[in-house]
Amino acid sequence: MYTNNTNRSIFMAFVFTLFSTASLFAQNCTHPDYPSLEKLYVATEGDSWANNDGWLANCEPCTWTGVGCDADNRVTSIILRGNGLAGSLPSEIGDLDQLRLLNLAYNEVAGEL
Repeated sequence: MYTNNTNRSIFMAFVFTLFSTASLFAQNCTHPDYPSLEKLYVATEGDSWANNDGWLANCEPCTWTGVGCDADNRVTSIILRGNGLAGSLPSEIGDLDQLRLLNLAYNEVAGEL
């Protein structure tokens, strides 16, 4: 009985730490394009995309699948063609002021740019 309670307590502490750390990371990200990309991910069910490698895992969007950047590490392209996006484009997509190419063809995405 003691072992089950101890294991449960350790597991709960681990889960709490994991979620707390992820939340703190997102709040401390200073990349200027991160908030808009985070909104895109959430609004289009990013957890269900066919390939979401790197997305929101770090504060370096230029390393995320489908994201291209310029020499200043600003997002210039997002190519997520046929990747299982579903939902509406968030208005914050307009805040990506260096974005030159957006290819979301063959997804279930609606909205205006």
